[in-house]
Amino acid sequence: MISVNRFLPRSLTKRVLALYGVTLFVFVSTALVLFLKYQFQQQIEETQVASLMLVEVVGQSVQDSVVIGDYDTVRKSLDKAVQGSMFSSATFIDLSGGRVRSESHTPSVVDSPQWLVNWVKESLYDVNRSMNVGGKDYGVLRLEFDAPYVAGNLWSLSVLALMLGFLSLIGGVLLILGMALGLTNYLIDAGIP
Repeated sequence: MISVNRFLPRSLTKRVLALYGVTLFVFVSTALVLFLKYQFQQQIEETQVASLMLVEVVGQSVQDSVVIGDYDTVRKSLDKAVQGSMFSSATFIDLSGGRVRSESHTPSVVDSPQWLVNWVKESLYDVNRSMNVGGKDYGVLRLEFDAPYVAGNLWSLSVLALMLGFLSLIGGVLLILGMALGLTNYLIDAGIP
């Protein structure tokens, strides 16, 4: 049978230091996981709510142009809506199946891991708004999310939180190490075994 004592430090000071380090690691890791989980969910909800407001604004701006069939103005409005936003594209689909599509050409500032991009794609759904004027249906306005852009924002937050957690962990261990060494030196100078 393997003895646990074989893996533990011999001195009491080193055992206390090891226990403190492990405990601090568990607390910091748990706090980081809970924080990131909350932030990810919050970011997805806020993004979805913001998209509903944006689709209403875009819908109002293209509504009159759709009624008169001015698809050049529709394209210009869609171009303005997607550039620099969280959307990769905006599309107006009329009743006959005709499409006016505008795509964002804004690259993602931060490259995030593919698993995070996939999770964002699964978590966010496209936003659709029917274009009805005076009881008559003219088509659908669809906004598609730019998953790499949203994931990049989440990844930036994650990297920052992980760095701060790591620095907190190192700082805590160095603090207790300094205190333990100071106490040990004091006890040795005082002649206390």
